[in-house]
Amino acid sequence: MTRLGSQADLVARISALEEQVRRLRTKKALETEGPDVDVVPYSISGNLTVADGGLRWYALRDGEILKVAVSVGTSPSGLTGIGVRLRRNGTSIGTVTLSSGQNYTTFVPTLVTVTQGDYFTVDITSIGNSVPGADLVLEVEVEQETSLE
Repeated sequence: MTRLGSQADLVARISALEEQVRRLRTKKALETEGPDVDVVPYSISGNLTVADGGLRWYALRDGEILKVAVSVGTSPSGLTGIGVRLRRNGTSIGTVTLSSGQNYTTFVPTLVTVTQGDYFTVDITSIGNSVPGADLVLEVEVEQETSLE
């Protein structure tokens, strides 16, 4: 039968084992999981109308915008296209236009830093002048700051 030792020895051994497990989990997370990326979708169903965004998305933690993707189910026709503006805390950080016949595009905003509590809105600045665009989806890809346990 093995003698376990004193209670203090047991506590020290358990603490050392817990530290080894924490290090292994951290190492595995860094090697296999990669960055913590969220995709925040924003959608408008049906025919688009020119309007400032009323719905707000609030950032729950700090991060950085990697890119913004914009798509429509019905592309516009005419000369004006669909104009989309992304705002952070009420200030424009990027605009993009989907031209006649175009259903998808991406862009990187001028300001990419996201701070917990920031809010984002989407404005539609133009909709196409012959046939309006419809069924818009805007996705913001945000790399979040990761905290390992």
